[in-house]
Amino acid sequence: MLNRYLGGTKLSVGADNDPYITYKVGADSVTKKLGSGKLTRVLSSITLVGEPTYIFATHNMTSFTSDYQKLTLNDFLVETLSFTGRNGMSNSTVASNIGKSYNNTTGILTVTVNKTLMQWGIIYNVWMVL
Repeated sequence: MLNRYLGGTKLSVGADNDPYITYKVGADSVTKKLGSGKLTRVLSSITLVGEPTYIFATHNMTSFTSDYQKLTLNDFLVETLSFTGRNGMSNSTVASNIGKSYNNTTGILTVTVNKTLMQWGIIYNVWMVL
């Protein structure tokens, strides 16, 4: 799972499709390239909304690469763009677990949301390392 902003640290994808991290050193911002794989956004702004305690969405990765059987769970990033929830109480805590699993035999990536909310919604992107 990837959240774009992590306590002042920002993860991003550059124009070259490579991953970058930006962090503060004193008053200055420093940006560094991460790893050697190319990140490719394969799914954009997927929306899940609901009221059940567990929901999932499946995504077929075979249409994005013929090498889907070589991929592992670590080759996917799920970037949370927004998450909203309501528990029915004005001062209640909103909590959720967002997970992913990948079946390299079928090429199916599953994104799951396990939550303790009455109503919720999430929007996310899926990135694949190629």
